[in-house]
Amino acid sequence: MSIDPSKLTVGNLIKEISGVADIKKLKEILVAEEKNKNRKGALEGIQEQIESVESLGPSGIAAPAAWYKSKYGKTACYLLLIGLVIYGITYLL
Repeated sequence: MSIDPSKLTVGNLIKEISGVADIKKLKEILVAEEKNKNRKGALEGIQEQIESVESLGPSGIAAPAAWYKSKYGKTACYLLLIGLVIYGITYLL
């Protein structure tokens, strides 16, 4: 493990992991933090980075399913569809 969370402040730890895209390494850092200092802010920051990396597709861009599965994703799609139908009816008839 290249990042030792016990040697960093929470702020510096968050900065260090912001560029880490390897979920395995992030989970190792998470376990190390839990075993050592177990700081709430550090744990939340590491978990957020893990979730952020997991939501990215292979190209590094957020996968469409990630936002679609969010709390309001389906609702947004339905509203967009309804808007397109209304637009089509209005301008095609």
